[in-house]
Amino acid sequence: MKGEILKLHGKLTFLFRKRDVRSKADKQAIASMVVHLYHTHCVMIDFSEEDVEEIIKMATGAYIALNMDDSSDPDLRVYQYSEKEFKQIREVVDKLSELEKEEVY
Repeated sequence: MKGEILKLHGKLTFLFRKRDVRSKADKQAIASMVVHLYHTHCVMIDFSEEDVEEIIKMATGAYIALNMDDSSDPDLRVYQYSEKEFKQIREVVDKLSELEKEEVY
């Protein structure tokens, strides 16, 4: 399983393809990533493999995005995207990355 960390909706977001989550280890990795991303903002949360499983069961989209709220009262938002929507997001993120590189130089 592979995932991506992006900034979507102004927040850090861990995005992965639903069908790529096949094992207990994949679910543990997702849960661990969410906990670590919150930890980078000095926010401690309890997020487990069972939480990941529940999200996957409810999700209907091809891609799942877990959006981190870094406030003192964390709220994990779940977004779902189709293949087409994900490709559009990827294009926008890639274009923004190119623009940011041009600004640096």
